[in-house]
Amino acid sequence: MSSVQTNISGSLRYRLWQILRNNGWMTVRTGQTLDHLATLDADQYDWATAWTYGQGATVAGSSHGWVPIDEAVQTIPGMVTVYVDGTEVPSGLYAVDYENGWVIFDGNPGGVVTADFTEFDALVREGYPEREDLEVLDLPVIAYEVPDERGRPYSLGSSSEFLIYQVTVDLLARTDGQRKSLAGLLRKKLGLFPVWDLTEHHPLGYGGAIDTRWNSGAQFVHYAPVVRRPHATNLSPKRNGSDKEQYRAMIDLEIEFVG
Repeated sequence: MSSVQTNISGSLRYRLWQILRNNGWMTVRTGQTLDHLATLDADQYDWATAWTYGQGATVAGSSHGWVPIDEAVQTIPGMVTVYVDGTEVPSGLYAVDYENGWVIFDGNPGGVVTADFTEFDALVREGYPEREDLEVLDLPVIAYEVPDERGRPYSLGSSSEFLIYQVTVDLLARTDGQRKSLAGLLRKKLGLFPVWDLTEHHPLGYGGAIDTRWNSGAQFVHYAPVVRRPHATNLSPKRNGSDKEQYRAMIDLEIEFVG
């Protein structure tokens, strides 16, 4: 994947987060009890430990995740507050994996773990899930892809090209009403496509932790021209497919980048 394609794919992810966050597709949880994820494979997820807590999801990438950004996609440290037996725990005594909605302790916290956080109301992921993966995902799911670009000359005699990327966003919803609502929102909002320079820093770093060096304003490059406006299509369930594909839609668009 080229650096431009990587930037566009990552920027799409964070634009989808921004759309969800800024349009109310999130839920504030206060005093939410977190389960000890005793069956989580801490060897597979080497940033986790035997004392990882969450809302039941023991497979990375299967839950909606927690909101780490403000309306301008700037991360805000301290958006999660953790308690043990009702007493607030200093933030230096645990790590937060926003991507998966996990709180990670080095040792036994010694009591009931609860937390205040804001949860996305949909899972954003790269790539349409395989059937076995789909079975563990919590709907709704927004699965995006940015295939290889196609190019045309920027101008006669120029070595630069207009790079055209056909972006697809698959939506799997719980109900037809949810499909209509979310597909309509994405079709409307993806007409504005911000691109950030993701060469060094992303909102989240290793283990789903906030990267404090991320700067949304400084890393903003430009709004990519949308040369084919977003179009939403309802898709019929696949034959012999998963029940979770009953309410599926696809949003597609094309954006342009000078490379």
